[in-house]
Amino acid sequence: MPLHPSSETIPVWFHLLRGFKSVQKYGNLTSMNKDFEKVEKYLRMNILNFTERGMVIALITMSGRMKERKQLTVSYTIKELDHRTRTDGRLLRRKKEAREPHKRSKEARMTTGIRAKLMHKRRHAEKVQMKKTIKMHEERKTKKKNDDEVPEGAVPAYLLDREGQSRAKVLSNMIKQKRKEKAGKWDVPIPKVRGVSENEVFKVLKTGKKKGKQWKRMVTKVCYVGEGFTRKPPKYERFIRPMGLRFKNAHVTHPELKATFFLPIIGVKKNPSSPMYTSLGVITKGTVIEVNLHRSPTTLRMMAA
Repeated sequence: MPLHPSSETIPVWFHLLRGFKSVQKYGNLTSMNKDFEKVEKYLRMNILNFTERGMVIALITMSGRMKERKQLTVSYTIKELDHRTRTDGRLLRRKKEAREPHKRSKEARMTTGIRAKLMHKRRHAEKVQMKKTIKMHEERKTKKKNDDEVPEGAVPAYLLDREGQSRAKVLSNMIKQKRKEKAGKWDVPIPKVRGVSENEVFKVLKTGKKKGKQWKRMVTKVCYVGEGFTRKPPKYERFIRPMGLRFKNAHVTHPELKATFFLPIIGVKKNPSSPMYTSLGVITKGTVIEVNLHRSPTTLRMMAA
């Protein structure tokens, strides 16, 4: 005879049996503690033992003409079964969340037309909100002026000429601030100049047998290319920088000495028009370049004088 469950384990029994399709045919299970033998016979299942963590059952399955008896320990807790959650629910949720970026990426690639426009608009709004949330988490407490608020009660004479201050959260991060200070030591102010469009900087090169491909670009402005630069095979080179427009030296004017020096260029630090121009080494108006002072002894003598 099977062991009858206690009053605590009845929910376990009830929720476990709900998972079997056969139970749905059996009907109402509220009085199942009375009809254990009937349920066992119908489900081809023997209950071996009840524990606090669940129950040990033996499933009888038919494979051809042979009956197979499998012992199975069900380790669902009463609480989990009451809330209808699986033991591996967390793992499944984590895997689902991990698959989500790939799913979104595929949707973004495959969607076209008005649906794609609506989707990208929605994603843009989500990203803006996400960045705002990240900034909110990076906030630190600092003092902020508030001229509108008037302090209650009498103010001492030595505080009359001071502005009211309140503790408020503003966007500042100590680590970021230190980095900025460290980087700002050698910073050069970026001049405000007119932005240079891609039509001015690049010339479209048509390639292919019938000149139908237009993915190559030739730089039409002066640029700097490092000494260790190796070209890609011409067939696969997207940005072509002509040898005639590659500059290695620059005429640098010293504002205090009122003298001009011919110095080798080390690199292009910042092109205000576009980060792509900076990476390609394109030199336009307002570009900040780095030059080498140590290669020219004449320069150093003149600067020392």
